[in-house]
Order: sequence, then structure tokens, then C-alpha cells
Amino acid sequence: LTLIAMSTIVLSKVSYFENYKKQFDFINENLNVAHVFETNHLSDCIHYLINHNKQAAIAHNDIKKKYQSLLLQVNTLTNIIKKHSTEIANHQTNKE
Repeated sequence: LTLIAMSTIVLSKVSYFENYKKQFDFINENLNVAHVFETNHLSDCIHYLINHNKQAAIAHNDIKKKYQSLLLQVNTLTNIIKKHSTEIANHQTNKE
């Protein structure tokens, strides 16, 4: 793999992660609880908040898993780049 190809892979993975972050932000925006408290039914408010917390936890766990996967891939690519750089340096040293 060339450095440009590896950079492209990393950028696509970062973009993928950013899309999950946008989804998480979208969920939080849609779950704005201000309108819930206009109702007089406390049980409705409690039910809504429980569902909100569950959805936020699910989204958070999904983003965390995706981030860990992305981090592993970035570390793998970083190691490949280091190895490639070392091989090039050794090859250039051997030429001299």
C-alpha cells in the first residue's frame, strides 16, 4: 500500500465515524425533552425519559464500538506505515 492509499483509507474511516457521531447528535436533538414536560401526566414524562436514556445508551455504545474498531484500524495502518518507512530506509542504506 502506498502512503496515499493508506491516507485515503484512514480518511474514509474517520468520515465513517463522523457519520455515527452525526447520528448520535440527531438522536439527542430529536429526543429533546422540553415538550414532554408540558403534559400533566408524570407517568408519560417518566416513560419518555426512560426511553430517551435507553436510546442514548444504545447510540453511545454503538459509537464506542465503531470508534474502537476505527482506532484499531488506524493503529494497524500506522504500524504498516512505520514498517514501510523502515524498509525504505533500510533499502536506501543498502544501496549506499
